[in-house]
Amino acid sequence: MTRFFATIVLALSGVANALAAGGTYDDEDPFHERERIARFKQLGGDPSQEVDIEIRIDFVDRPETREHYATSFAAKLRRLGYPEASARACGRADRCWVVTAPKRMRIDEKKLIALSKELDQLAADDYGRYKGWDCAQFRREEEHMRSLSEARNAVPTAGRLLLAFEQLATLQCDRRRTDMERDAEQARAAGKLQEAYMMLSGLDLMCTCMPERARQLRTEMPKDERDASITEDEFTQRYTPAIVHPCAASMARRMYGDDCAKLPMASNAGDSYCPCMRGLVDSMSDADVAQMGLDSADWMPRAVAAKKAGQSEPEKPPMLKQFMEKEVACRK
Repeated sequence: MTRFFATIVLALSGVANALAAGGTYDDEDPFHERERIARFKQLGGDPSQEVDIEIRIDFVDRPETREHYATSFAAKLRRLGYPEASARACGRADRCWVVTAPKRMRIDEKKLIALSKELDQLAADDYGRYKGWDCAQFRREEEHMRSLSEARNAVPTAGRLLLAFEQLATLQCDRRRTDMERDAEQARAAGKLQEAYMMLSGLDLMCTCMPERARQLRTEMPKDERDASITEDEFTQRYTPAIVHPCAASMARRMYGDDCAKLPMASNAGDSYCPCMRGLVDSMSDADVAQMGLDSADWMPRAVAAKKAGQSEPEKPPMLKQFMEKEVACRK
């Protein structure tokens, strides 16, 4: 958890840098639109679809006239096709005013770079500066980060760390969903059905099962346990297995249960393969299924690398070796 929190602090710094406007109009991308677009994609945004964004213009010059110029510019934007443009004080009226203008559009690099320059030049007449755009993905990520930052600075309790776990899983899901779905589709198109299935199963594990399990533990535990102070090491030992093990086991049991007929290896095995494998997985504890998954994730890449190098495969961990021997037996 400490490593995760450190990563979040760095990410917050990166967000702040990405939203800082600067440069000149001679620069190809003076207001860092590419960075925002990359962040949008990373958080699962789809550039091919229209989305609702909110453009922001800041007014920080001429303290005595900020309100006047911001209000004037909002009216100008309404005349130019931004009917919901509005001006307001940002925090303290003596420090700055901001104009926001909702717009629905596709996240297109060329259009946004051109729009950023156009709006900044337009706002300059009223002493304003273009400061980028916001969207649902950005707001959701920033809310997660605020909550995680609060959890980091507060006295750790089981409830707070379970909430942080839930939000971290959701944040990782937001960041990786689009890439994982694309990779799964490419694997499926290439005939790698098992690989595509595992990618989508992993996505379900991260996006659905683990955050829901963390939420369930937090909401169902007694209040005194939820509010009890706990170290991150204690949390990892006590609660992480209670989240990860049932989810990993559920994934494996679904794979060899309802989804077994979809597996490529099932088509080359006899009719008894799926019932045999389901019985094997059902006979294992959640903890053993999860450990076997970890062992497999560690062993498989090393085995592939050894095969490519013409070397003998590395020794399998005992539990994985036993499982793979029984899997072979189920094929007969």
